[in-house]
Amino acid sequence: MSNITLAVNDDLLAASRAAAARRGMSLNAYIRSFLEGAVKEESRVGQKEQFFAISKAATGNSGGWTFSRDEANER
Repeated sequence: MSNITLAVNDDLLAASRAAAARRGMSLNAYIRSFLEGAVKEESRVGQKEQFFAISKAATGNSGGWTFSRDEANER
């Protein structure tokens, strides 16, 4: 684990400490949790964008072939 130094104004620091305390966390744990959540959200957004890009590109073409509902659900 690495240490970092952040520069924040006094008001933000006080509000952050209060938010961490309300959650029963240290400021360090609170900031770590926030960063982990931000990274996970970015990953989810990236995966969602990738899925939609693939979905839009895959137009599909059955060449006129049709199938019934029973055929589609056959296992």
